[in-house]
Amino acid sequence: MKLTKFAKVENSFLKYATGLLLLVIPLYPKFPLIFVPDTFVAIRLEDFLIAAVLLGWLLIMLHRRVRLWADPMMQLVGIFLFATFLSSLSAILVTKTVVPHIALLHAARRIEYMMVLFLAASAVINRETLRFFVKVVIVAAFVSAVYGVGQKFLALPVISTMNSEFAQGMALSLGPEARVNATFAGHYDLAAYLVPVLVITLAMIFVYRKWREKVIIFLVFFILVWLMLASASRISFGAYLLVAAGLLALVKKKKWIIPVVFVSLAMAAFSQSLTSRYARLVNVAIINTYNRLLAMRVITPKVDTQVQILPSPIPLAQTGEGAVVLRPGGIKTSPRPRKPRPSPTYIAPPIIEDRSMAIRLNVEWPRAIKSLVKNPLVGTGPSSITLATDNDYLRALGETGLVGFISLLTVFVAIFVRTKNLLRYSVETLEGAFGWAMLAGSFGLFINAIFIDVLEASKVAVTLWLLMGIWLGAARLDLSASKKNE
Repeated sequence: MKLTKFAKVENSFLKYATGLLLLVIPLYPKFPLIFVPDTFVAIRLEDFLIAAVLLGWLLIMLHRRVRLWADPMMQLVGIFLFATFLSSLSAILVTKTVVPHIALLHAARRIEYMMVLFLAASAVINRETLRFFVKVVIVAAFVSAVYGVGQKFLALPVISTMNSEFAQGMALSLGPEARVNATFAGHYDLAAYLVPVLVITLAMIFVYRKWREKVIIFLVFFILVWLMLASASRISFGAYLLVAAGLLALVKKKKWIIPVVFVSLAMAAFSQSLTSRYARLVNVAIINTYNRLLAMRVITPKVDTQVQILPSPIPLAQTGEGAVVLRPGGIKTSPRPRKPRPSPTYIAPPIIEDRSMAIRLNVEWPRAIKSLVKNPLVGTGPSSITLATDNDYLRALGETGLVGFISLLTVFVAIFVRTKNLLRYSVETLEGAFGWAMLAGSFGLFINAIFIDVLEASKVAVTLWLLMGIWLGAARLDLSASKKNE
């Protein structure tokens, strides 16, 4: 069916608006625009950009008379968002564990992040659109990497939100041993973002046929690996290695596993920051294991079985004042009382801790578990367990309870079920490469989510939902083509 001129304009808006978000979200620094009381999380320019794009998308859907609520995916997302607001109301009115406007701000941001899923899904109308989005993702990551090189060697400014002072929009510069943030507000966010992007870039090596194109993709891939290493995130680098090797095994490109892993590890060997962090982790494990084994030893006092020959006793002379000891030379001394020897005591060696893991295990994770125990069904509300939990699963359980956690998990499961048809394609096709890469990249992010708040970091979360929307759109295209061929 021939598209009308207005329909073409609508499709162009969806395509370029989605592409704009894929570029702007990872590249535009987190400059604050409107400060919110009681928190250093600010409303920024990209929040208004996302709102404007979503408004345009909604108007297009209304014009096309699309029944949004009839989509099962929209229903699942709606259930999760309803659970989030239910948790907010419970926290405000019942448990009183949140500042009301902060809780509502966090709940509204979940809507902002997740709704781009449907924008991106509706923007994929053909294979060329999918190819366009893949190129935009790789270009955005490459530009971020180039900026990261500038930060490392040319003192380009860093805009960070690691604490309340930095979040004011201060332009900082990296020290000699500092970890690279590139265009992100923190090195952990950057590393998490790179996990799916690296896997997508790796998969595209098999799609492009010309050597010139392959060389360009290889160069981009290596500079992205360097950026991952410069961020010095142990968990993200480990997740990348695991899912990259898994991807190559699943798509029957096993001969690539050793070269990719070897080159990545060889590059990592030159990253002093990352290797020192891994070494510290290993040292902590070895020292603590040794100390535990030492503590298990049974310590018994030594018994001296040798016979000692004592000197002849010196005669005592009695005086009216009491006994005195006569020493050679006529010196008189009083007898010294013998002090009892203390029994040997065991002093436990100090416990050596990895600082990041110690904070998680001793502070952040117990706090999230306490919130879940306090209100198992709906949790203690968004923002109730502060800005950092460093575990998205515990954060979801603590803030939104079992209802919110299960509904969020259901959304991800539904996405995997809807996109499984792309896995029948070879990795040498665009659809197959993107489908397999998204499967591997998603699992990489889920590994990250054990130690990092992936879904709370705006740049990572928005990019993830955009990529998953494109994934859904590509799967919908395949289903449409299959129905036409039947």
